Amino acid sequence: MLGIGDKVHYIPFEGCDERLIENGKIKSFAESGNPFVVYHCNNEWDKWMDYTGQNTPLDKVKQGWYETV
Repeated sequence: MLGIGDKVHYIPFEGCDERLIENGKIKSFAESGNPFVVYHCNNEWDKWMDYTGQNTPLDKVKQGWYETV
């Protein structure tokens, strides 16, 4: 189960180019259950709560940060 502060990665569609996958952290949840995810944040991950989260479809979010090979 995902929670606030968890590291996640967003996959826009199955089989997409790796460059489209984005890492982020869950800031909150909408009433629908979709997470608001903070992406990029100017790479200031120690200040991620100061940034706006994007409402992201839950089925497009996977736990943990994506590591490129």
